[in-house]
Amino acid sequence: MKKTLAALAVLGAFAGSAMAADVTLYGAVDTGFEYKHTKTTGDKAVDTFDMQTGWDTPSRWGLKGSEDLGNGYKVGFKLESGFNADTGTLQENRLFRREAGLT
Repeated sequence: MKKTLAALAVLGAFAGSAMAADVTLYGAVDTGFEYKHTKTTGDKAVDTFDMQTGWDTPSRWGLKGSEDLGNGYKVGFKLESGFNADTGTLQENRLFRREAGLT
């Protein structure tokens, strides 16, 4: 019983400190539809309709935030990951490949 109460107290302390951070979830999805009509001499025309990702800029999502450490010190972070909106896969098969750092 005492171990359970101690574990809950520790978890509560961590939860309180995690909630104090200023964290923002952001992102952008850039996708579109592409229609192609292909006709070569003597052949039948071929029409295709596909969903394409990254027409203007690559799709991305990220987390950014900051935490006041006290005594005039503040730390910030930014984690950004790219993904393919048409398939849902990560770009370059790595999480936070676009940007990961402290500010």
